[in-house]
Amino acid sequence: MYREPAFLRHQFFTNSEWPGGCYATPTMSGGRDGGAVATAWAIMLRKGRDGYINACQRIVEGTRQLAYRLQGIEGISIRGSADLCVVSFTTSDVNVYNVIDFMVAKGWHIDPLLSPVAARVPITLSMCEDGVIDHFMDDLEVGINNIKSMEPEKLGTTASFYQMLRKVNDKTLVDELSRIRLAAHYSIPPPSERRSLRTLSVEGRKLSMMGTSGEMGKTRGTPTWISKREGSEEGGHQK
Repeated sequence: MYREPAFLRHQFFTNSEWPGGCYATPTMSGGRDGGAVATAWAIMLRKGRDGYINACQRIVEGTRQLAYRLQGIEGISIRGSADLCVVSFTTSDVNVYNVIDFMVAKGWHIDPLLSPVAARVPITLSMCEDGVIDHFMDDLEVGINNIKSMEPEKLGTTASFYQMLRKVNDKTLVDELSRIRLAAHYSIPPPSERRSLRTLSVEGRKLSMMGTSGEMGKTRGTPTWISKREGSEEGGHQK
């Protein structure tokens, strides 16, 4: 769509000073693009005022329930006030970023925060369905116990990235890395039968050489830094 590839960089929006960490979107509108706005308006028309109020009540109740359940786990403390639709917590016994990696690998939506160091759980209607919060808490306790058993505790993808952000004084470097990652999403991947990176943009080649995938830190199943250890332990028991 652009005559010069360099013009694409001016479309991106990055903010490395955001308390949540590194914020980067393809456009300034972020997650509130025209499609999301149109979808929200259509749902409002479909559900009506009563449906909207009912959804809000369920979300607020789910938020308070999750915050209450989290406070019952030793080593977890709530950051801020869980009054609306977000619960933020941190852990004193393990690295909270490793907890985030574990939960994301299990399919949960949890975001990392940088200042303060914490995890952020957005509460949606799907989280308020029967048994979902119970399932969330079960996975969370399993994850914390697995991470505690690691000696010493290894840093996962999110922990490594966000601890690097805390040490970088020149935040413009973080913004530049974010732009490279965004540009890679617009790069044309090579055909499956070719291994050459020549069809990628300059930014895409840089990212490929760094060994980073388009979906940073997004995996399914158990994180590799946990599964490898569990595999070695199982092998030891068999012997």
